[in-house]
Amino acid sequence: MSAAEQIGRYYLDHALAVYDLMGRSDPDLDDARAVLDWIRKHGHSTFSRRDALRGNRGRFATAKDLTPALELLTDHGHIRPKPATTGSKGGRPSMTYEVHPSARKDR
Repeated sequence: MSAAEQIGRYYLDHALAVYDLMGRSDPDLDDARAVLDWIRKHGHSTFSRRDALRGNRGRFATAKDLTPALELLTDHGHIRPKPATTGSKGGRPSMTYEVHPSARKDR
């Protein structure tokens, strides 16, 4: 599994570089890059959806706007959702994510 993951990351990085060179841009991909840059800048090992929204203020107006970027990062194995838990005061649980250790490092 580890070898397959390494190959996948290798091709993903190269695909991103090719898209950059071609001048093509995908808004969801750009948003995912911004969130990944924020994760790397702050060295997060876990974060909540609210943390990501606040940390990328100005790029995303609502949590719904952030969803495609988080889904893309999840699909590519950079992050994974944690089981939802409610806080000590109850209320709606905040979605939290774990960051893959390799995603916390600049390449």
